[in-house]
Amino acid sequence: MVDSIIYYYRNKVTSYSLVFKYMKTTYFLVRLLMFNFLLSSILLLPNCISLFIDVVRFTPFIWYFIISGLFLVISLIVFNRTAKQLLKNKYSIQSKKKIWRTKEFEDMRIKMMSDYLLKNNLYSEKKIVLLREMLNKKLNNIKLPTLLAPGLLLAFIGPVWVEFVKFTFQKNVTSIEQAAIAFMAISITVVAIIASFNGGKVLYKEIRELFLMNDAIVIKFLIDFLDDIELVMPEETTKR
Repeated sequence: MVDSIIYYYRNKVTSYSLVFKYMKTTYFLVRLLMFNFLLSSILLLPNCISLFIDVVRFTPFIWYFIISGLFLVISLIVFNRTAKQLLKNKYSIQSKKKIWRTKEFEDMRIKMMSDYLLKNNLYSEKKIVLLREMLNKKLNNIKLPTLLAPGLLLAFIGPVWVEFVKFTFQKNVTSIEQAAIAFMAISITVVAIIASFNGGKVLYKEIRELFLMNDAIVIKFLIDFLDDIELVMPEETTKR
């Protein structure tokens, strides 16, 4: 029974099944350009301190990063407009906001899943709680073990970053002016990393739906989705 619920959610209720699969070219292009932008960031970031000291040397990396970012922004705008048009034509949902994902779209998804649960005599608080427990158990069985805990990863990255900064200063900095520029570069890099991390958290769900719709992610989304259904469930239903 759990497998049939997962199957229905994956193939009928996810954003991919409702939207992305009808715009596969745009969907593929956004994924490709996101990967390309990530690659350009990886190539540029380790050299960002040297970049402020010797701009000419790193000009190709700068242009690659800028052009990758520009194409990504354009593709995301096209992706958003295409998704909004699809929602309007296919589901009669018209978004007045800048982003395609609206409350009406989420309400439609909740109704679809609620109707499925009701049809299969599962639309009650007790049964949803039991269903979540079964899904969590299934999720734990298929989860891959975490290779690096966050604390261990930070413990590794910290010393490496310190050595990297020392090496960069020794190799590139020969005057107080260059030291000031390098300090500014380090500060900007740290701020950029923090900003990217915070922005990434906001886009995390959207990015996972674009890239990582494997079994574990689908089940995790379904568990969260059942929480949303339970919140809007009529009071008399929750008492069953």
